[in-house]
Amino acid sequence: HGTVTGRLSGEDGVHQVPRDKFIRSLIGAPPGWSFFEIDGSQIELRCVAAIAMEQTMLRIFATGGDIHKTTGAAVAGKQPDDVTKDERKKAKAVNFGFVYGMGWRKFKVYAWEKYGVKLTDAEAKLFRERFFQLYPELPAWHARMRKIVRALGYVVSPIGRKRRLPDIFSSEEGLQAAAEREAINSPVQGFGSDYVLAAFIETVLEVILPEDPNFETIRPVGTVHDAEYFEIRNDMIDYWAPKIKATFDNPTRLRKWFGYTPPVAITGDCKIGNHWGDAQDWVPGEPLPYTPR
Repeated sequence: HGTVTGRLSGEDGVHQVPRDKFIRSLIGAPPGWSFFEIDGSQIELRCVAAIAMEQTMLRIFATGGDIHKTTGAAVAGKQPDDVTKDERKKAKAVNFGFVYGMGWRKFKVYAWEKYGVKLTDAEAKLFRERFFQLYPELPAWHARMRKIVRALGYVVSPIGRKRRLPDIFSSEEGLQAAAEREAINSPVQGFGSDYVLAAFIETVLEVILPEDPNFETIRPVGTVHDAEYFEIRNDMIDYWAPKIKATFDNPTRLRKWFGYTPPVAITGDCKIGNHWGDAQDWVPGEPLPYTPR
């Protein structure tokens, strides 16, 4: 199945497994194998930077900066290196809240419900103001997407996925406003999901199958939103993990399949463990962060 944005979904597969760590720790690789995950690093914000062509965001990603620290420094009025863990957490809420144009009142509720960050009215207003001072090209992108959906009734992602939004022509203002929000959000979510799915397809068809057609050393498990999952035989981890990461990080397939090259690097963060729920951050080539069974 698929969702309206293009993200894959399903009724009884890995998509329905709760995010609960305990439940995910029940799902794992058999003895002699490990559970490997590669997840798009801040992929949603990278997709926003690519689609909006927001120069500050593009520069942060191009120089290997930490976008949450940069935002945290801007809203706190300090240098990025002086940003505390708590301020970075607030910045995460700021980035994901305002990147699609959320108002300060809604943001105040969102920050509390999603990140446990409590803000006063004055703080929420100030954070919104400073966010758009830091990323000044985002409002123009929001306005552009609203204009496009009002004119055409649909929006298109960078690689051609179309999202029809007929509610934009509704006589109800609430439905029109919802369609405008979706016009901004859908191309980002759709593109992020398609990037991961395309990387997964390329990894399975062009990297794994030619070498291991019977999946004797590596087994594809599937994708969930911005992540790919594999089971890798323990003696082959150092062989397959770097190949999976190199394929994920290489956007050549987008140019080859869709004629599009993103203006920002989209990279994957790796995790590995005996189970899904206990997988730990890991850089291929470094010592394993767990003891394989």
